[in-house]
Amino acid sequence: LATHEVRERAQRPLEALNKRTGETANLMELEGDDIVYVARWPSIHAISVDLHVGSRLPAYCTAAGRAILSRMKPEEALSHLKAVHRTAMTEFTVTHLAGLRRLLDQAREAGYALNNQEAFIGDISVSAPLVDSDSRPVAAINIAVPTPRWRLEDVLAELVQPLLKTAASINRDIRYL
Repeated sequence: LATHEVRERAQRPLEALNKRTGETANLMELEGDDIVYVARWPSIHAISVDLHVGSRLPAYCTAAGRAILSRMKPEEALSHLKAVHRTAMTEFTVTHLAGLRRLLDQAREAGYALNNQEAFIGDISVSAPLVDSDSRPVAAINIAVPTPRWRLEDVLAELVQPLLKTAASINRDIRYL
């Protein structure tokens, strides 16, 4: 991880995002069917989900996974979703292909993906893709917050723009990799 180019270029902007929001900021990559946490800056508050660098979660039910999949060619993303066993991790997890396709379309259009308690009860995440010079996804960044302190509408109003600004900054830097 010490020599990981994207991690190195994302470190300062993600640290700044973490300090600005006071919330957990993460850098993740797609590996097979999972997203893998590459870097993590924890919230200044007590958090309900205890993940660490190296943790893996299914891509289909995470904001980061959906952000990455949304930047793939639609047929490639659909092929990925069809190939993976999709099990509900919570009562809110979307597992059917039609719903996942709709969520990827929304993420593609909005520039970010949302997860409202689909991987963990009590966790809301928003994520933006990081892309290379050919606009292929290489990673995603996200902000994760607990529902006891945050409502979905507040996440959308207060965290999406700082997230997108941070992703744009990192994307400007990594397009030359």
